[in-house]
Amino acid sequence: MISWFMSERLAFTAVLAVVFMGEFMFPISPHLAQAAERKAIRWLFNGPGIAAIAADAEASRLLDNGQPFVVTGRNVAANPPGWNAIPFASFTSFRAIESALKGGTLAHNAEGIIYDNENWQFTPEHEQQNPAQ
Repeated sequence: MISWFMSERLAFTAVLAVVFMGEFMFPISPHLAQAAERKAIRWLFNGPGIAAIAADAEASRLLDNGQPFVVTGRNVAANPPGWNAIPFASFTSFRAIESALKGGTLAHNAEGIIYDNENWQFTPEHEQQNPAQ
């Protein structure tokens, strides 16, 4: 059974994927339409999403050399090597990002950082209300 936290993260990943797809489906101008045609769709997955797709060999093959963005961390199993995935670290607060950078605990293979400041208990309220600050 999937825990509440895992189901929320899986839902977030699905919503984010739809948003990314929307960026490519509704270009603003003909120039942007041409640019969108040349760009491949890029996916973003976290632990449960990776595990679910990797468990199905046929589905996993669809991502071979797709270079999806994958969130590193304790809930992430090994990525299928054929995906040629790009690892990212996900944080829910600026303090956590700062701590990881200063403390040297950022995953050694992370090529980027995702700041996930949703309206939830994991992001401090002041960051939710004024993320620009």
